[in-house]
Amino acid sequence: MRPYHFDLELAIAAWRRSLTFNRTFSGDDLDELEQHLRDQVAGLVAIGTPEEQAYRQALREMGDQGTAETEYRKVYWGKLHRQHRWVDEFYWRGSMIKNYVSIAVRQMRRHKVYTFINVLGLSVSMACCLLVGLYIRDELAFDRFHEKADRLYILTGKGTDHISLSTPYSLATVLGSELPDVAHATRVWGGRDIPILQMDTRNQVDRQVLLTEPSFFKLFTFPTLAGDPEATLAKPDGVILTASSARLLFGSEDPIGRQVSFPPMLNENITFTVGAVVHDPPAASSIQFDVLAPLSLMGPMMLKENEWGFSLLETYVETMNPLDVSTLTERITGVLQPHLGEETEFVFSAYPMAWQHLSGLRANGLTGQSKYLYLFGSVALLVLLIASVNYVNLVTAQAMRRIREVGVRKTLGAFRMQLATQFLVESTLLCLAAFALAGLATAGALPFFNDLVDKQLTAGDLFNGWSLPAWGAALLALTTVAGMYPALYLARFEPMSMLRGAGGAASPSGGRRLRQGLIICQFAISAMLLIATGIIYQQMQYVRQADLGFDGEQVVVIDLPQNMPNASRETLKQRVAAYQGVLSVTLANGTPGRFYLGFNRPAEESAPDTPNTGQTISYHPSSVDYDYIRTFNIPLLAGRDFSQAYPADALNAYILNKTAVQELGWSPAEAVGKTFRLGPPEVPNGEIVGVVEDFHIATLHDPIAPVVLQMHRSGPVGGLPFTLSAKLETGNIPETLAYIEAQYSALAPDFPFAFGFIDDEFDAMYRAEERLSRTITVAAALAIFLACLGLFGLAAFTAERRTKEIGIRKVLGATVSNIALLLSREFLVLATLAFILAIPPAYLLMQNWLSEFAFRISIGPGIFLLAGGLLWAIVLLTIGHRAVRTALADPVESLRYE
Repeated sequence: MRPYHFDLELAIAAWRRSLTFNRTFSGDDLDELEQHLRDQVAGLVAIGTPEEQAYRQALREMGDQGTAETEYRKVYWGKLHRQHRWVDEFYWRGSMIKNYVSIAVRQMRRHKVYTFINVLGLSVSMACCLLVGLYIRDELAFDRFHEKADRLYILTGKGTDHISLSTPYSLATVLGSELPDVAHATRVWGGRDIPILQMDTRNQVDRQVLLTEPSFFKLFTFPTLAGDPEATLAKPDGVILTASSARLLFGSEDPIGRQVSFPPMLNENITFTVGAVVHDPPAASSIQFDVLAPLSLMGPMMLKENEWGFSLLETYVETMNPLDVSTLTERITGVLQPHLGEETEFVFSAYPMAWQHLSGLRANGLTGQSKYLYLFGSVALLVLLIASVNYVNLVTAQAMRRIREVGVRKTLGAFRMQLATQFLVESTLLCLAAFALAGLATAGALPFFNDLVDKQLTAGDLFNGWSLPAWGAALLALTTVAGMYPALYLARFEPMSMLRGAGGAASPSGGRRLRQGLIICQFAISAMLLIATGIIYQQMQYVRQADLGFDGEQVVVIDLPQNMPNASRETLKQRVAAYQGVLSVTLANGTPGRFYLGFNRPAEESAPDTPNTGQTISYHPSSVDYDYIRTFNIPLLAGRDFSQAYPADALNAYILNKTAVQELGWSPAEAVGKTFRLGPPEVPNGEIVGVVEDFHIATLHDPIAPVVLQMHRSGPVGGLPFTLSAKLETGNIPETLAYIEAQYSALAPDFPFAFGFIDDEFDAMYRAEERLSRTITVAAALAIFLACLGLFGLAAFTAERRTKEIGIRKVLGATVSNIALLLSREFLVLATLAFILAIPPAYLLMQNWLSEFAFRISIGPGIFLLAGGLLWAIVLLTIGHRAVRTALADPVESLRYE
């Protein structure tokens, strides 16, 4: 072996060669640096320092390549400008970009399976994000179109346990006159479909009628097409039509001055004159209407000043300037305090106009509830996170394959930023391909998604407004996040260890731990969604099978016209009851699922003998007839049913449910015979003649409410129309419905026949939960699919990397099951750990969701064991095929590997 001899000239030449291909340094710069290095070395040698030690010390004093590059780059662009080399620079940079792209495409073609996995995973997750983004944007756009949107507020009444949009009539009057911050106030009532009759042609259509005041148009922006809206609403017989309603009723003719008729509140049909036509409210409006009519049609009994205990109207205010909600609420409370006194327990608050849509008080399925914005957004981001994790996992797992490539590049002068740029370009190309596929997938999935969330989104919405900039920013963020770690990971190794093929350097334990952590993250998310799916399914099964306290099977409910005379209602009931396919018939203005009225009354005011004085009870009344309890088969706990044998029942008899008498402080038996009154003091006292078992008048979200049944009088109570409910025999239901419709049409020829089955109506009340169940199920399926997609790629890579090891094990006698277990064990352990970590957050989240139900299941261990077993099965199915295939391979071929 020849003795080692340091050669200064060779060392300086090698040092200079490492900087030659770095465009930051020109030839002159390198000459300057070299001369400085030589001077430093010479100076150190002159004082007795050995030549090799002097060289290394001089290099340390000059700083590493990165330090020198940083200093010279400060003047780099100035040198280009002085030397007029801008064109050369841009040409070089363009060539480098072309080179980056060429290498990236070559890598994608070379590893088709991994490219497919990454593109598919990213495109599916991006499509989820695009769909959810469209949904969130549409929800947030509600009520933003009003010109004064920043100064519009809706007022609410907040009791002890709920918030209501219904407010007293006096509220707008007091605020408009006594609160200086309020510029205008208006009241709104209605929004129900009412048959509108065109007087000339007798053309009739069902339209949504809203009653309001002239100030309505001072607040809201609904552009006028013809006439004077404010003047029209100031007249007692003026109405405003939307453009679509005018076309339906009058075709192409001018509707101004024409007459229509419909029944407002308790009155008979009244003839109105069309005074204005306005644009249809946009879909993103919380206030929807087809016809606007004067609020005065409700009558003086409903519009009483200084009556704070009766809430029926929605109240909106416009302020002089935008105000903080807490400030406005505080000022409203101060103004109202002298008027309220002790008459009401309600606290009135102000909320921005746009709040009402996402408040949940107008919820319709999955729309109009802010919690679903957070839920859908979180799920979409989790799915995207899983796909990004797949990308990072697969790229870092394949680092071994590219170690020598990176080593050669570094030896030839490539610096870290260039290497990072190369991998970022590959990430960008993958993300762009995935984004293009995601756009196509989004357009194809829109019909299903619209059905799921009850929207009318279109593919064109992807390009409206700020959508394109938002999607571009999101794509840039994803490309950076997904590509930055692999780029820095692969660019940080030392050239010598790369060229030696040092496995330890190429695949450090930190990289392996990162991949394991990301796999755990993936499967923890999947496990949480699996658990959520199971719990939602169990709750919905419980809801469907719960005992509602009444028999609603085969009970059809027919809506009757508001102005239908009492005699006509009774005639219809008798004719329907006489039909052989009908078991029982009842008339009422409140049936299960349709109890619209609520009265807050002090306990001692409604029941003088109650021991629970000082307590306010929220009663839910219904005017019924003698057959109500029998038709719905509601169990009677004490006393008796209404009976024609007791003439006084028609005037002052009441039947309460068990909850109502318990809140009054009595047992069912004690309540029978007690004095009771529902209404103001002028209403005569009555008697409780019976107590029925509790029954649900709303969904299982709500607790059992106090219910009061009383015999109906000649007209609808509180403006509510009556319904006819008939229990039908199971056979020949279509023929029975046809007979009922014929009798109805004979007595109410000008009104459409509208009916629904109680079972179907209760099922429809859980539309949001049903859609949520479908949404979470789809999200869980996507999350598991993406996690398994990444797991398949990692399993394939692991099997390939351990080919020689597996061959040796087989030669030494390992069985197929031993090898399959060897390849599967790590992933099963990671899936188990992920499942354990997913249990606490999944439990807390689902407990929070179940808390919205007054009647709910208890979360037991069964659902967690089922989810864990399913997760294990999915992991085994994903990696099992690859593990068995690898285990069955010929060991001779395995030992020839590399």
